[in-house]
Amino acid sequence: TKKALGPEAFEAAFVSWLAEAPPSTRFFREVPAQFAAHLAPRLEAREEGWLPDLARYELAEWTVKSADDADLPPLAPEFGFERPPVVSPALTLLEVGWTVPRKKAKRYEPTPLHLCIYRDPESFQAVTMELNELARDLLRAWIPGDRTMTEAVQAVAQARGTAIDARFIDGLSSLLEDFLGRGILLGSRA
Repeated sequence: TKKALGPEAFEAAFVSWLAEAPPSTRFFREVPAQFAAHLAPRLEAREEGWLPDLARYELAEWTVKSADDADLPPLAPEFGFERPPVVSPALTLLEVGWTVPRKKAKRYEPTPLHLCIYRDPESFQAVTMELNELARDLLRAWIPGDRTMTEAVQAVAQARGTAIDARFIDGLSSLLEDFLGRGILLGSRA
């Protein structure tokens, strides 16, 4: 975001933030979100339509890397469909309208994307994964952890008008295996 704005404009925005609404927290991990909230109207006013998405994306990466996961519920010894799922707290779902996170993109294209930004449990780095609409809806349903996996999957399938057939079950199995392997889904609540 700093590079896209240019050093002078970014510094002016930062100085303005310090003068008008300086940090109100002593926790460094919360400071970028406060600055981003101050910066957002300036980004919306610019002609580069992708700039607000870029800032939101970078803030999501920061938030995921600094997320606190100390208050996880106890996990069951095995994953089960009749228990509520536990999703990593170091995860953010983000909807963007531009291809901003694509590192190889030569220019930004207006393309709606559903992103899952999560912290890799081994490297502690933020990783971005593009989701299709069904995977996004399933993950959204699992995050609260207030329904069993079965109830959440059935609710999403019903809301989308999707049949729970062999193809769906096969895709769900692959998705669960991937999410469990990545540390996006931690298991089932005990």
